[in-house]
Amino acid sequence: FYFFVLIVKPPPLAQLPAFVQISAANLRPDYPSAKIPADNMVSDLLNPPMFVVVPIFTLNTFSQSSTTPCDCATITVSLRFNVRLNRACFPRISISGIVLTDSSDDSGLILNSPVPPMLSASGQWRQTPGTYAIDLTNNLEANTVLNFSFTVKNLAVSQSSLVSVQVSGIYIPPVSLILNNGANASYRVDNAQLVNYTINQLSPWPCDDNIITVSLTTNLGLLRSCSPTITVRGLLGFNNMTNFSNLLTVTGSTLNGDSVLTPFNLGVGDLVLNLFNFTDDVSPRQNFMFNFTLTNPPTARSALSLSITGSIVSVRTRSVINALTPTSPWPAVASTGFVDAAFPPTRWVNGSNLDLAPPRSAGDVQVGFVRAINLSVALRQDLPISPAGVSWAYNNVTDPCSPLVLTVQISSSVPLLAAGRCCPSKITVTGLLGSSTNWSSWSSVGSLALYQAFSVAGGNSTNSSNVSAAVAVDPGTRIINGTLVLSLAADVLAGQDHFIYLN
Repeated sequence: FYFFVLIVKPPPLAQLPAFVQISAANLRPDYPSAKIPADNMVSDLLNPPMFVVVPIFTLNTFSQSSTTPCDCATITVSLRFNVRLNRACFPRISISGIVLTDSSDDSGLILNSPVPPMLSASGQWRQTPGTYAIDLTNNLEANTVLNFSFTVKNLAVSQSSLVSVQVSGIYIPPVSLILNNGANASYRVDNAQLVNYTINQLSPWPCDDNIITVSLTTNLGLLRSCSPTITVRGLLGFNNMTNFSNLLTVTGSTLNGDSVLTPFNLGVGDLVLNLFNFTDDVSPRQNFMFNFTLTNPPTARSALSLSITGSIVSVRTRSVINALTPTSPWPAVASTGFVDAAFPPTRWVNGSNLDLAPPRSAGDVQVGFVRAINLSVALRQDLPISPAGVSWAYNNVTDPCSPLVLTVQISSSVPLLAAGRCCPSKITVTGLLGSSTNWSSWSSVGSLALYQAFSVAGGNSTNSSNVSAAVAVDPGTRIINGTLVLSLAADVLAGQDHFIYLN
């Protein structure tokens, strides 16, 4: 009975069992030709000689922590094999299909902690093919779950590509990585878009400082690292930008001062907002608002045709840009939520002359709309009660040479703003002809003041500023053309009645 052992190294590739034969020769020195012919050996069916099992994955799952543009995505892979991966075969695990990332080539891309003890601490990353390869440094026993993860940077643009895994050294052909639900896994970046946009104005009044509010909602949120830019186009015909207000709601973020804006060009009418200067990222599906102030023009006009565009830029590959809006700019939409029952009491008087100055309507909140200036003027003459002219009787005076009080009542459809605004601050009443004497004094109720007396013979009045109520109007000079000029001592509110009394 003979027993001997042969130690061999199986190849890295799978193979079928060998058909082993045995023969013997030179059995007796005196009979050199004596031998035993070759014959098949009986093999152990459970452990046939030279059989190498086909290595396969028994677990090959994939997960991605974030699909948000410009975010860092942690790629986690879980693997298990039916055979032991021997370090002697120099096995290398390769993940493929993670294409179109913003992560540059790196021959030492570090694994995230904790690093499995049988893996190298870092692997080789190649951006263009989207592959990550890592070597085994120790044997991995069969049916042992191997978990590892690494991080890549997402681009600003959307994309989706199937991912796979393979092993070299001990050859295991590529197979698709799968999700926990069994579906084929993909490396994905979602498409960031604006899903809602409104823009409203606070004031339709001529020459007023008009607060314009923009409200935006995105499907994915906006990361500051993506350098989001929002451009509002068509803000034409305003007098000047007077203020930028740092207002950002819901997310609790703030803006980093005026640096968020490019210089505003009145001739171009484009307002560019750089969201990189937000102190926080914008959350998905959350409204955020910002406002700024423009000065309305002095004349009436219809609402402007506004639009909005937006974009985000990849962190490292700056040439890769994603539009947040469709190819054609979005038209502006005014929100009905901005239609209030009344205007602010600093601009409009509720309940007085509503036909002349009606309450706010949906058209008033559309950016660029400016109401027309219409004046309601009424005059009457009455008999004074006291010589000072501070009281009077409401009875019409038509007798020749009778003293009288001339009452001028003026109301405006819009606020008339006092000095320092772009609108004229003078009201001229003409046609007051026929008085035989000059006015001796005047008084007022409201915001009007006498700026200039009636013109006199030979030229204009000598008064060039507001006339004191105690001073006679054009003393000693006969009135010939009946022109009255009134100034604004304070703002005249829309729908408010103002009176001047001339004695």
